[in-house]
Amino acid sequence: MKLTSKIIIGFLLAIFISSIVFIVGFSFTDRVNYERKSSSIILHHFPQDKISAIDVNPYRTIVLKEKEENFSHPQETDKHIYVAHRMIDSSTSGLFIQKPSSAADENKLFIPDELRPFIDVKSTNDTLTITIKTSDMEQKSLEMAKLESGKDKHIFFFNTCLRLHTSHIDVINSLYDFPVDIKGVETDSCKVFAQYSEIRIDSCSFDVYLPTYFRDLKITNSRIREATIDFDMTQGSWNIGDNCQVGIEIFTGSSNHSISMGHEAREVNWIPKNKDAKLNIQLSGDAAKFKFLP
Repeated sequence: MKLTSKIIIGFLLAIFISSIVFIVGFSFTDRVNYERKSSSIILHHFPQDKISAIDVNPYRTIVLKEKEENFSHPQETDKHIYVAHRMIDSSTSGLFIQKPSSAADENKLFIPDELRPFIDVKSTNDTLTITIKTSDMEQKSLEMAKLESGKDKHIFFFNTCLRLHTSHIDVINSLYDFPVDIKGVETDSCKVFAQYSEIRIDSCSFDVYLPTYFRDLKITNSRIREATIDFDMTQGSWNIGDNCQVGIEIFTGSSNHSISMGHEAREVNWIPKNKDAKLNIQLSGDAAKFKFLP
């Protein structure tokens, strides 16, 4: 065999052996819950198999908020990092409120163990405040991904889930794009503030529903004896499905408002906040009856 052929075969054999060693070594390395889609994107997942619980029975109101940080504009920093709370994936994240599956789960707030280091829990009188430290989440993801500085980074957080098992709902959610999802709950009163997020309600039964502030609202397969919509406190759209049963729908506002509605409510009340307030209603479906009070 020629010397040149031996050199080529030896070179190829060295590459093959190096590849085997790399694959075997990588299989024994520790895994972290992130996926790097490109040099500028990190997808961070919070596993749901290991969780811990907080007893919320002593509290009347649960508050969700973000830790206040002084974020600089990306162009003014060495690291161009996009603010994490804008990158929480709303399709897999949020506050999920549901009927307790057992007596042991009743009035419990469940949080993934991996998410706990990024959460502060504080109680004041009858209020439980959950503060999410999104900047710490952001920094931890960068450390795990071992990405170099000086380039734009997009960080997306998946499965950022808080699960509340209760029949008493009084929630103030100040997080951005962090939906409140309520399913299968029967209760006397439901009160939700979600200025920057969507409220989703499915298969529930409420005597009184008070969405004090919301970006978007969607109600399906539910029964509500009395629901109040304040147009001054809505930022987006709201929809009550035809498969819902609403006894009384109360509308209020301070300016000129327009809505399109079917026959989801047996009775509609309009309570203007001032003499200039107006409500324009476009009806669809069968005949309707209006009754004007003196």
